[in-house]
Amino acid sequence: MLKSLVAPATNERGPRYMEKALAAIHQANHERQPVSFFYGIHEGRVGLFLRSFQSADELVTNPITAHYPNCSLVTIDDSGRCPPDWQTWTADLELVPELFPILRHAQFEDMLNHNFADPTSGILRAIKPDENLTCRIEIIVTPAIPSRSHQAVKCVKRLDREFFRHHHRLARYYARHITRPHGWLLAWLLGLVASTSAEPPRTPLDTSTSRVHEREDDLQAASDKIGGHLFETHIRLSVSAPDDRYQEASSRIRQMAGAFGAFTKSRLATFRLGPIRRGQSRPSHSRGFLLSHEELATLWHPPTATVLAEQMQKTEFTELEAPSKFYSGREEGSVIVGQIRFRDERRIIGISQEDRRRHLYIVGKTGMGKTTLLQNQIHADIEAGRGVCLVDPHGDLAVSILRLMPKHRTNDVIVFDAGDREFAVSFNPLACRDPALIDQVTSGVVSAFKKLHDSWGPRLEDTLRNAVFAIVEQDGTMLELMRLLAERNFRDVIVPKIRDDVVRSFWMHEFASWDDRYRTEAVAAIQNKIRPFLTNRTMRAIVSQPDRSLNLREIMDQGKVLIVNLS
Repeated sequence: MLKSLVAPATNERGPRYMEKALAAIHQANHERQPVSFFYGIHEGRVGLFLRSFQSADELVTNPITAHYPNCSLVTIDDSGRCPPDWQTWTADLELVPELFPILRHAQFEDMLNHNFADPTSGILRAIKPDENLTCRIEIIVTPAIPSRSHQAVKCVKRLDREFFRHHHRLARYYARHITRPHGWLLAWLLGLVASTSAEPPRTPLDTSTSRVHEREDDLQAASDKIGGHLFETHIRLSVSAPDDRYQEASSRIRQMAGAFGAFTKSRLATFRLGPIRRGQSRPSHSRGFLLSHEELATLWHPPTATVLAEQMQKTEFTELEAPSKFYSGREEGSVIVGQIRFRDERRIIGISQEDRRRHLYIVGKTGMGKTTLLQNQIHADIEAGRGVCLVDPHGDLAVSILRLMPKHRTNDVIVFDAGDREFAVSFNPLACRDPALIDQVTSGVVSAFKKLHDSWGPRLEDTLRNAVFAIVEQDGTMLELMRLLAERNFRDVIVPKIRDDVVRSFWMHEFASWDDRYRTEAVAAIQNKIRPFLTNRTMRAIVSQPDRSLNLREIMDQGKVLIVNLS
């Protein structure tokens, strides 16, 4: 199973966490199933991938997801093939001498500035996609058998003998060839001679190395490597390209091999590129070279925030584990929110009607699916026969809902289109059919005007409140509100009909006592806030009709569907 490991752009979890994950994988993989770690290309993006046998899938993925909870690890389709006229070239990398380590991740850390110079950036740049080339780096690992680990420990101890301490060139030859088939016999004889020499009274193998491997002896470095969890490793470089692009393919293979130079130090161990072969690579029967879990974590781990390789896969959002007690969306009154996409979990979830009544706040960037989520919930409510009121300032959602309207609800639909001048639907914000609610309607209208305008004052609010109360009580509209403020004759007709004593007293005594200049100033401040609703012909047609006004209460109580398009 091929899985893609994608990290967020702000990933701060470096190879130290992968080191722990690989240690867990090494301990759990008792059957020594091979695991492949890749650098490759998927859908035109450079990324990290891994493959394991199905029986060992959880043994590999669980430690990685546990140590990298913000990374996405999902199964992808591996059926893609190169065009038929393309050819594949491969080459292997070998670590020489394998007893000594490569540079480990702690040696790339700046402890003073707390920075990590991620060395994988060179690899990611080396395999960047090209129009006529696709590249892949495969690291195949298997837990080393105990006998090989013990043999490596024995070889390191022999390098510490007096014989090799006085014959450095022979020690170098021994380290290079004792674990390789070519030259092994001579290296074995040298080891036999060295075993007869005395052990040094004080050896660096008796001193443990520091966590950051500062000022460690070469034998200390080898001992630290051999003392870790060892993997038998194969590194295979492959390039696919048209048959006539061999030179470019071989150049790219060498470029990928060169990227591994950032992980080595010449006096310890270096990677050597093998011959470039034509055709698909076959499973290798050699036992591979040894890498510790710390070295392997340095070579393959999710890119940190310092990696800025071109066309690199990055998660567009952070995946969070959903609560286990989420509704399924099939309960009475609930609607489906979507599908959980957390690692390999796929589960439909919903939200209950009770939770939605507590208000639902949806946030997200453009294109993240806010409108789609609302559309699905509204459509589910309409299908279930519930009453719905949609106020859409943009209009796109309103049009989509009308297109999805089921046939059995068409007679329940009321469309309020603010842009339709010929058939304007009346909505009187001053309408109040229950006298007990006049105070609430008045306060709501005054509060709405106050939120729309920055300039405000106590005299303006007092005058507007009394004017709105009088018109609401008399079943008027915004037009009557303007006339009450501007026309004396209209006031003479309306004021005596006002039933509220306090409001009637304001108009008969206080307002009437103002001189013309003071009254003009007070009224003008209100008129310039009301007039925009009446000078706009479309708006005037909506708010100035006393009859046939929409009654939102009746619409919702009767389970109707009100679509308000304000675009």
